[in-house]
Amino acid sequence: MGKTEKSPPLPPRGSGRLHPLPWHGHITALTVAPSMRRMGIGAMLTERLEKECNKQKALFVDLFVRQSNEGAIKMYTRLGYSVFRVVQGYYPGVRNEDESEDALDMRKLMDAGEGQPHVREDGRMHVVQPWDLW
Repeated sequence: MGKTEKSPPLPPRGSGRLHPLPWHGHITALTVAPSMRRMGIGAMLTERLEKECNKQKALFVDLFVRQSNEGAIKMYTRLGYSVFRVVQGYYPGVRNEDESEDALDMRKLMDAGEGQPHVREDGRMHVVQPWDLW
């Protein structure tokens, strides 16, 4: 499940501030049945969303993934995504809140985003809390 979105309102023109969440694509959920994994289905669905985002002039596509989900992280990295930031405790523990897990906020620039500062090479060094997200 993916979408394009933009929020909150733009900062005033000439303020020099970047829009915190400009027009972009977002992968809300991507699930492939265990028996169908490693067949390219996840990559195909991701690339389809990217194609639509490019048509709509989205600046980037982002997603959140559990830090422990090595398979998904490898796939997204192969597709050109990089870590923008780490969100501490984003995923709550199943049995206990103290067992929460960090998320990686991963992003990939689209054609309209070239030259924009919406990706970074040192994303794992940027750690935020869930309430810091827009």
